[in-house]
Amino acid sequence: MPLDLKFDIKFRVPPRIMFHALTNPMEISKYTQSKAEFSKEENGTFNFYDGSITGTNIQIIENSKLVQKWKFPNLPNEVDVTVNLNEKPGQECHVYIIVKNIPEKDNLNSSVDVKNIEKGFRQQIFEKIKNFMGYPINNDSSSEESD
Repeated sequence: MPLDLKFDIKFRVPPRIMFHALTNPMEISKYTQSKAEFSKEENGTFNFYDGSITGTNIQIIENSKLVQKWKFPNLPNEVDVTVNLNEKPGQECHVYIIVKNIPEKDNLNSSVDVKNIEKGFRQQIFEKIKNFMGYPINNDSSSEESD
């Protein structure tokens, strides 16, 4: 049975700034410190970390939502990733991530730990956006879900 993961993070920048950071290949290259490609259209493809992570855009709603299929090198199939960007008071962006259809086993037949996938997203994308782009993270504890 496939696994699912949901988590969120808040940045003290407007959603349009976060959307640009997540969809512009020049910006992606800055915080990943590697070649990145991103075709900002539905059915367009993307790759980060010199092609280690690849995928396809299923739906793009400017400054609001990304629905994508991601392929990780250690997993046998693509996973479904939805990124919702919700504006909060004070030009804050609530980023809500949903990852679905995570396989139970990786390519080596080891159990997949969804917490490691969350950790990867947080460290390899969102912490790097904070560190390399200078976008502050709001670490308050309240959280709201949205699809």
